[in-house]
Amino acid sequence: ITTEEPGGGGGGTPPTDPEDPTKPTDPETPEQCEDFTVTVKEDGKPVAKDTEYTFESEDGKMKVTEKTDENGKIVIDREELPEGKYTVTDKDGNKVGEIVVEY
Repeated sequence: ITTEEPGGGGGGTPPTDPEDPTKPTDPETPEQCEDFTVTVKEDGKPVAKDTEYTFESEDGKMKVTEKTDENGKIVIDREELPEGKYTVTDKDGNKVGEIVVEY
């Protein structure tokens, strides 16, 4: 299981103010990520579409079950998956890994 930087990334052009695209956003005010993306791989290759995984928080209070897209990715809204450490299990309940969510 691999994670991507929340909200994308990629470098290149700095973010701009939507009201004035020629003006860069204030570097002192970082943008808030709206979601968290996880790429699930087996033997270095993305898993099949619609493969189901459950993310359960370390304290057991949060539990989210989602399916992968055609690229083995799962995108979860930050409201559903707050920061913390999660155990990832497959549809049969087998532990497949752990992730740390940070925004």
